[in-house]
Amino acid sequence: MQVGKVMSRSTDKKKVKLQKDDLQTFYRLLSFAKPYFWRLVIGSVCSVLGGGSILAILLTGKSLIGFIIESPTFSFTEDVPAMEASAFAVDEAGEMVPDASAPAETEAPATDVSGTLFSKFISDSDLKRLEQQGVSSLLTMSGVLMLLILINSLATFGSVYYLQWVGQRIVMDLRVKLFSHLQKLSISFCNTSSSGDMISRAIADTQLLQNSVTNIVIDAIRQPITFLVVLGYVLVDEWQLALFSVVFFPAVIVPIVLIGRRLRRISREGQRCLADLTSVMKESLDGVVVVKAFGQEAREEARFDEQCRKFFHRMVSAAKAKALNDPITHIIGGIGGVGVLVYALIAKMPIKDCIIFACAIWAMYEPVKKIGRIFMEIQQSSAPADRIFEIIDAPVTISDSPDAVEISDPLQHIEFRNIAFNYGTKDVFTNLNLKIENGTSLAVVGPSGGGKTTLVGLLMRFFDPISGEILRNGEDIRKYTMKSVRANIGFVMQDTFLFNSTIADNIAYGNPEATREEIENAAKLAHAHEFILEKEEGYDTVVGERGVSLSGGQKQRIAIARALLRNPGLLILDEATSALDTESERNVQAAIEGLMGRMTMIVIAHRLSTIVKCDYVAVVANGGIAEFGTHAELLAKRGLYTRLHELQFGSCSNGTDVAV
Repeated sequence: MQVGKVMSRSTDKKKVKLQKDDLQTFYRLLSFAKPYFWRLVIGSVCSVLGGGSILAILLTGKSLIGFIIESPTFSFTEDVPAMEASAFAVDEAGEMVPDASAPAETEAPATDVSGTLFSKFISDSDLKRLEQQGVSSLLTMSGVLMLLILINSLATFGSVYYLQWVGQRIVMDLRVKLFSHLQKLSISFCNTSSSGDMISRAIADTQLLQNSVTNIVIDAIRQPITFLVVLGYVLVDEWQLALFSVVFFPAVIVPIVLIGRRLRRISREGQRCLADLTSVMKESLDGVVVVKAFGQEAREEARFDEQCRKFFHRMVSAAKAKALNDPITHIIGGIGGVGVLVYALIAKMPIKDCIIFACAIWAMYEPVKKIGRIFMEIQQSSAPADRIFEIIDAPVTISDSPDAVEISDPLQHIEFRNIAFNYGTKDVFTNLNLKIENGTSLAVVGPSGGGKTTLVGLLMRFFDPISGEILRNGEDIRKYTMKSVRANIGFVMQDTFLFNSTIADNIAYGNPEATREEIENAAKLAHAHEFILEKEEGYDTVVGERGVSLSGGQKQRIAIARALLRNPGLLILDEATSALDTESERNVQAAIEGLMGRMTMIVIAHRLSTIVKCDYVAVVANGGIAEFGTHAELLAKRGLYTRLHELQFGSCSNGTDVAV
């Protein structure tokens, strides 16, 4: 029994925490509306004006209906002027009927516009009587009613427009902030996160939020105002009946609350399924060559089909939960409506009061239903909002120090001093020490997983060391802004990435303000100018996604030109020729050799032809620099470099690559 009580209390606490978290998420979303306060004010004023106009419409409508019903003009019990006795005759059954032989009554000529208009339908004498008994009042009230309807329509437009503008802008700002924060997160975060999941959060989750937030912002302001205005009217007009109707409102809200809680759970699961679906599609498209090469198209189709079915089932569950809302609220509302009619009959309520009261209850029922839906929208929007805030709240581990400055002096030397670094529990460097003088070229070699690429990442400040310093001209690089550190380094990766734009745009990516002449000069240094001119569009050739229209060697030379255009003090080549064929490698190698002596270079390489041209070779292994010296010196030591050399190239040491 005690266990049951404890579980019950635990469940209750969980529900309270869930509701609290939902509201916290919603309030955090609303904080994005602060810059647009005055638009919210305008939308709110329009909402107040719309609510007030509804009250005025009810009062005017009540007066108009009362005038029509109670006016003698429309009463069928009013006496009419007696017709001439000669106008009737008695038939065989003794009934009085019009005498066909009697002279027809002549109509007076119409003397005004209204007479001309109505003379075809109403006799002149009846028209005069109608005018005397208040048609002008009827037309006046009708005109006032139409004016109020027009005011209500304009107010509704202004309210919906301005509030929806704010809702849409909240989501836009959230999406921009999410993308901006992703740009600030470290390479480690990106390496451990699914790109498909990130895309799903940035696009699909924000799109779902866009629909929910706009509805919430609009209804949260408009509907309570409308509800309070109409509620005040019905309480003043017929408070007993109003209390009877209000009793049913909680019955409308309760099912919405229960459905909303279930909808939040389904929405969260659905967004996760959509993220998995996006990941499967992205992987399949990125690896299309591998898929086709191994004949696994059917397998990828099955994976995608499985994820589609999971997402489908979640969406169907969400649709079912939403579909239950309206029938339940309509049934409860119908019961309340029948109760109102029964009360009206028992209380012998005048027909005009009954009609207006029914309209007022309907006008109040709709806001109550939408206010209840706000809770459902909050529940549904909390799931994608939580997923978005998970990214926004991810800490930025690599950032500028508050007093960081720009680099202003030319490079003289770079030093790694007592560097320690690890990936989680895996130590990469325990005591790395290395110094590189300006104008020299350094080849970095070592076994796979030894830390060659990590060394470059530390220098680029993709990571920060756990301990130790990386010094530029004797100053810790963390003293400088990351932007200026990276601006002084040209970086060419093994897996070259080109954007789906022109060759010129790709070369100028790191320096958008570069002139065409500067772009061409960089291409010439990278030995890319000749093949670019062979293209029909030259530098304006669109390379396609990831540079699909270019060969591997051409892409590498474009990447080298992109790095050189920044005129860096240091050029880093991360295995730039490892994935190229012989001819492409020769072209890229020629470009690299032409740059040696022009600037400081760090070359991560496994090709002997590249290594022997460098001034120095550093062997990265065992948590630091295992060996350092020239190519000839290290071969003479007969140490780790010699073993790596022989594993890769056999015993040849004359500068020629040996295929193994």
